[in-house]
Amino acid sequence: MSFDLKTYKPHEAQQAFHYAIDHMWRFVALISGIRAGKTYSGAREATRQAWNSKEKGVYGIIAPTYNMLDRTTWMEFKEASRSLIADSNDSKKIITFKNGRKIHGHSADRPDRIRNETFTGFWVDEARECKNFRMLWDILQGRVLSTGGKGFITTSPNSYDDIHDIFIANRKS
Repeated sequence: MSFDLKTYKPHEAQQAFHYAIDHMWRFVALISGIRAGKTYSGAREATRQAWNSKEKGVYGIIAPTYNMLDRTTWMEFKEASRSLIADSNDSKKIITFKNGRKIHGHSADRPDRIRNETFTGFWVDEARECKNFRMLWDILQGRVLSTGGKGFITTSPNSYDDIHDIFIANRKS
Protein backbone atom coordinates (compact mmCIF):
# COMPACT_ATOMS: atom_id res chain seq x y z
CA MET A 1 0.00 0.00 0.00
CA SER A 2 1.34 3.41 -0.99
CA PHE A 3 0.66 6.68 0.81
CA ASP A 4 0.39 9.96 -1.08
CA LEU A 5 -1.26 12.53 1.24
CA LYS A 6 -4.38 13.10 -0.84
CA THR A 7 -5.69 15.82 1.47
CA TYR A 8 -2.52 17.92 1.22
CA LYS A 9 -2.89 20.83 -1.23
CA PRO A 10 0.59 22.34 -1.74
CA HIS A 11 1.01 25.81 -3.20
CA GLU A 12 3.18 26.35 -6.29
CA ALA A 13 6.55 26.54 -4.49
CA GLN A 14 5.72 23.48 -2.40
CA GLN A 15 4.75 21.62 -5.58
CA ALA A 16 8.14 22.48 -7.08
CA PHE A 17 9.86 21.17 -3.93
CA HIS A 18 8.03 17.83 -4.11
CA TYR A 19 8.65 17.58 -7.86
CA ALA A 20 12.40 18.15 -7.34
CA ILE A 21 12.54 15.31 -4.81
CA ASP A 22 10.50 12.95 -6.97
CA HIS A 23 12.05 13.66 -10.37
CA MET A 24 15.27 15.65 -10.19
CA TRP A 25 17.61 15.24 -7.24
CA ARG A 26 18.36 12.90 -4.38
CA PHE A 27 19.11 15.79 -2.00
CA VAL A 28 16.89 18.88 -2.06
CA ALA A 29 16.58 22.14 -0.12
CA LEU A 30 13.37 24.08 0.37
CA ILE A 31 14.66 27.55 1.20
CA SER A 32 12.02 30.23 1.68
CA GLY A 33 10.90 33.00 3.98
CA ILE A 34 8.97 32.93 7.22
CA ARG A 35 5.45 31.44 7.04
CA ALA A 36 5.99 29.91 3.59
CA GLY A 37 4.99 26.44 4.80
CA LYS A 38 8.44 24.85 4.97
CA THR A 39 7.87 22.70 8.05
CA TYR A 40 4.34 21.87 6.93
CA SER A 41 5.61 20.64 3.52
CA GLY A 42 8.62 18.93 5.07
CA ALA A 43 6.48 16.93 7.48
CA ARG A 44 4.25 15.74 4.66
CA GLU A 45 7.18 14.83 2.40
CA ALA A 46 8.91 13.01 5.28
CA THR A 47 5.68 11.12 5.98
CA ARG A 48 5.41 10.07 2.34
CA GLN A 49 9.05 9.00 2.16
CA ALA A 50 9.01 7.12 5.47
CA TRP A 51 5.76 5.29 4.66
CA ASN A 52 6.69 4.44 1.06
CA SER A 53 10.28 3.41 1.72
CA LYS A 54 11.24 0.23 -0.10
CA GLU A 55 13.88 -0.49 2.52
CA LYS A 56 13.00 -1.64 6.00
CA GLY A 57 14.76 0.68 8.35
CA VAL A 58 14.62 4.02 10.07
CA TYR A 59 13.67 7.41 8.65
CA GLY A 60 15.49 10.30 10.35
CA ILE A 61 13.99 13.63 11.37
CA ILE A 62 16.48 16.21 12.59
CA ALA A 63 16.06 19.68 14.09
CA PRO A 64 18.82 22.06 15.27
CA THR A 65 18.09 21.52 18.98
CA TYR A 66 16.07 19.06 21.02
CA ASN A 67 13.77 21.89 22.06
CA MET A 68 13.01 22.77 18.41
CA LEU A 69 12.51 19.10 17.57
CA ASP A 70 10.11 18.65 20.49
CA ARG A 71 8.08 21.85 20.06
CA THR A 72 7.77 22.14 16.30
CA THR A 73 9.24 19.56 13.94
CA TRP A 74 8.15 16.41 15.79
CA MET A 75 4.67 17.77 16.47
CA GLU A 76 4.15 18.74 12.82
CA PHE A 77 5.39 15.32 11.64
CA LYS A 78 3.01 13.56 14.04
CA GLU A 79 0.13 15.68 12.77
CA ALA A 80 0.97 14.91 9.14
CA SER A 81 1.28 11.17 9.78
CA ARG A 82 -1.39 10.75 12.46
CA SER A 83 -3.48 8.19 10.53
CA LEU A 84 -0.40 6.02 9.90
CA ILE A 85 0.98 5.81 13.44
CA ALA A 86 0.79 2.47 15.23
CA ASP A 87 2.96 3.48 18.20
CA SER A 88 4.71 6.63 19.39
CA ASN A 89 7.24 7.24 22.15
CA ASP A 90 7.56 11.02 22.43
CA SER A 91 10.22 10.96 25.14
CA LYS A 92 12.55 8.86 22.96
CA LYS A 93 11.31 10.43 19.68
CA ILE A 94 10.44 7.11 18.05
CA ILE A 95 7.38 6.49 15.90
CA THR A 96 6.35 3.17 14.40
CA PHE A 97 4.01 3.27 11.43
CA LYS A 98 1.29 0.68 10.85
CA ASN A 99 3.39 -0.81 8.02
CA GLY A 100 6.34 -1.37 10.40
CA ARG A 101 8.47 1.58 9.24
CA LYS A 102 10.23 3.44 12.05
CA ILE A 103 11.02 7.13 12.40
CA HIS A 104 13.62 8.47 14.82
CA GLY A 105 13.94 12.10 15.86
CA HIS A 106 17.35 13.65 16.55
CA SER A 107 18.77 17.02 17.47
CA ALA A 108 21.64 18.38 15.40
CA ASP A 109 23.52 19.80 18.36
CA ARG A 110 25.29 16.43 18.77
CA PRO A 111 25.57 15.09 15.21
CA ASP A 112 27.94 12.28 16.22
CA ARG A 113 25.00 10.55 17.93
CA ILE A 114 23.44 10.06 14.49
CA ARG A 115 26.42 8.08 13.16
CA ASN A 116 25.12 4.74 14.45
CA GLU A 117 21.86 4.93 12.46
CA THR A 118 21.16 3.69 8.95
CA PHE A 119 18.46 5.85 7.41
CA THR A 120 16.06 5.10 4.59
CA GLY A 121 15.89 8.89 4.18
CA PHE A 122 16.04 12.04 6.27
CA TRP A 123 14.63 15.53 6.79
CA VAL A 124 16.44 18.43 8.50
CA ASP A 125 14.08 21.21 9.56
CA GLU A 126 15.38 24.76 10.11
CA ALA A 127 18.77 23.70 8.80
CA ARG A 128 20.25 27.21 8.90
CA GLU A 129 20.04 27.07 12.70
CA CYS A 130 22.29 23.98 12.91
CA LYS A 131 25.60 25.00 14.48
CA ASN A 132 27.80 22.91 12.21
CA PHE A 133 25.64 22.14 9.21
CA ARG A 134 28.55 20.95 7.03
CA MET A 135 29.51 18.24 9.55
CA LEU A 136 25.86 17.25 10.01
CA TRP A 137 25.35 17.07 6.24
CA ASP A 138 28.38 14.82 5.77
CA ILE A 139 27.15 12.50 8.52
CA LEU A 140 23.62 12.37 7.07
CA GLN A 141 24.82 11.53 3.58
CA GLY A 142 26.69 8.59 5.09
CA ARG A 143 23.51 7.40 6.84
CA VAL A 144 21.74 6.84 3.48
CA LEU A 145 24.73 5.48 1.58
CA SER A 146 23.69 1.83 1.77
CA THR A 147 19.93 2.42 1.37
CA GLY A 148 20.00 4.92 -1.50
CA GLY A 149 17.60 7.04 0.55
CA LYS A 150 16.81 10.65 -0.20
CA GLY A 151 17.39 13.61 2.07
CA PHE A 152 16.06 17.13 2.20
CA ILE A 153 16.20 20.26 4.27
CA THR A 154 13.67 22.99 4.97
CA THR A 155 15.02 26.34 6.06
CA SER A 156 14.99 30.10 5.76
CA PRO A 157 17.74 31.78 3.73
CA ASN A 158 20.91 32.83 5.54
CA SER A 159 23.03 34.57 2.90
CA TYR A 160 26.20 32.75 1.85
CA ASP A 161 26.82 29.82 4.16
CA ASP A 162 27.29 26.04 4.01
CA ILE A 163 23.72 25.57 2.78
CA HIS A 164 24.34 27.98 -0.08
CA ASP A 165 27.60 26.21 -0.93
CA ILE A 166 26.06 22.71 -0.89
CA PHE A 167 22.75 23.37 -2.63
CA ILE A 168 23.42 26.36 -4.87
CA ALA A 169 27.08 27.15 -5.56
CA ASN A 170 28.26 23.54 -5.90
CA ARG A 171 25.07 22.02 -7.30
CA LYS A 172 25.60 19.56 -10.08
CA SER A 173 23.03 20.06 -12.86
